[in-house]
Amino acid sequence: MTETEALLEIVKTHPEGPIDRKSGLGKQVFDGLVKAWPKLQGFDDQNTLAEKLYRAEKLAWTPPLITFCLERHGGTVNGSTRAFLHFWEVDLKKCVARIACQTHRQLEKTAKRLDCEALARDIVAIIASGKNHDGFVWEDAKQTVTMNISKLIPDVGQQTTSGRRKRFRIAFIRMMEEQGWEFRPKGNVMRFFRANGGT
Repeated sequence: MTETEALLEIVKTHPEGPIDRKSGLGKQVFDGLVKAWPKLQGFDDQNTLAEKLYRAEKLAWTPPLITFCLERHGGTVNGSTRAFLHFWEVDLKKCVARIACQTHRQLEKTAKRLDCEALARDIVAIIASGKNHDGFVWEDAKQTVTMNISKLIPDVGQQTTSGRRKRFRIAFIRMMEEQGWEFRPKGNVMRFFRANGGT
């Protein structure tokens, strides 16, 4: 008897519908699915190896299909706050596994949208007034200003923070140059000199 046939024997007496993963039958079905997984055509779609099945949710039996949802975290490695959800169908008659559809799940609360243009405008106005602010440092008798962008746009996740800082940077440089400041970057540091009095 093959692993797939053994799994079918386990599940075929179960009524159609959800299978409780914590129940005795649920554990048998899950263990059988893990054993049968490498034998199924299509099992490796999206690099879905058997050891990743432990995250399976919403296990159900709809003859001849075992269905379940699998959360994937690949995007979170790159700073995404979402996880992909793959909805799998395993046909025990045809020995085929396939992703029937995909969606996503929000893992973390999304950050409130930041108006980078408005923030840039406010900081330029503070600089024009000669006042102090945590977001920048005055030098050379206020002829030079060095930005502290981490104070202006705190880290709220890699992708969100990077996008915000890029939008702010573009808007801020444009507005400062319109006010007569010369942009002279030093590495990743944003520095500006008064065009008529800088060094």
